[in-house]
Amino acid sequence: MFYSFVFLLLFSLVSCRQISYSPFDNRVEPANIIQDELSKLSSLESSMSYPFKIAFISDTHNDYDELQDFIDYINRNSSEYAFVIHSGDVTSHGTKREYDVFKRIVQKLNRPLFVTIGNHDAFNNGASIFEKLFGNWNYSFTFKDVRIVVLADINWELPETPNYSWLENTLSSSI
Repeated sequence: MFYSFVFLLLFSLVSCRQISYSPFDNRVEPANIIQDELSKLSSLESSMSYPFKIAFISDTHNDYDELQDFIDYINRNSSEYAFVIHSGDVTSHGTKREYDVFKRIVQKLNRPLFVTIGNHDAFNNGASIFEKLFGNWNYSFTFKDVRIVVLADINWELPETPNYSWLENTLSSSI
């Protein structure tokens, strides 16, 4: 009996760090990262020349080492790029853990990063996590008199996408 108790106690102490949360866990602190990135971009605008380059990436969920290589490349060549657009699939399964890994890697990027949701990002409770972290998945902004429109189009996972009425209003208001 004593040995069973000791084993159970030791097992409990050792296993505490091994607990894996459910893939349906969507408890994250709201961050609205897109707004932060827009602020960074605004402060860069006067220092950037025209024409400017945009780096575009997608589907980085399968190889975070490759994402790190991309971040390193952009950082080494940051004077060439105004900002980066990621068109989605930052995760494979839409889990909080995957979003955390993505955030940890891209926080090293020294150019603003604008992300929209991909179909993999919407799995499980991923759409909810995305909104809490980044904000809306449809948004637009102006940089150097150029209107940039970021639109989610993953209608199998999110039937409300693409939001054509939002797109029409956004485009008509920029004419």
